Amino acid sequence: MPRVKSPLNVKRDEIRAWFSSCDPKQTQVKDALKRAAKLIWQYQTSQEQDSATTTDHNGVGYNKYDADFAHRITHWNGTLPDKLALGARTMLRKYAKQLAKIKIGRDAMRKPTQACRSLIRAKTALKSLQTERGIVYPELTSALRRISGAACNDLANLIGQLRAFPERNANTNRTV
Repeated sequence: MPRVKSPLNVKRDEIRAWFSSCDPKQTQVKDALKRAAKLIWQYQTSQEQDSATTTDHNGVGYNKYDADFAHRITHWNGTLPDKLALGARTMLRKYAKQLAKIKIGRDAMRKPTQACRSLIRAKTALKSLQTERGIVYPELTSALRRISGAACNDLANLIGQLRAFPERNANTNRTV
């Protein structure tokens, strides 16, 4: 039975495949290579960044052979020349696993943003419902203040289903 790759190794392989297939003569690719180099550069210590060398062997950032070249790439003004972009592509392929970790970490940080969108959607749906009917639903309003973003989609759907029911006065519970 074949071994299942971890998400990190899958992402690493995707990044390596991109490095192998990209054309470093294209401006967009050159810019992407420069951004990738800067992402890893951020993991160098400030002392290493200032001296463009690697002194701390902490498993992140560039190795001692690539640090000076990475400094040239990250501090290049404008678009990288073809020769420098080709060298950057070759060098960055070695750092695909670090780039994969950065990408996976960024994706994980985006999840709360999706929850926030759900919360905004639920609040908008409630406000719209209250405006349509001219009725305030205090229970739903206070629930929205307390609810976590993860359950907001369910709440927004529930508010949407409220529209299908006959209108009721929230205070007297009578059909309007």
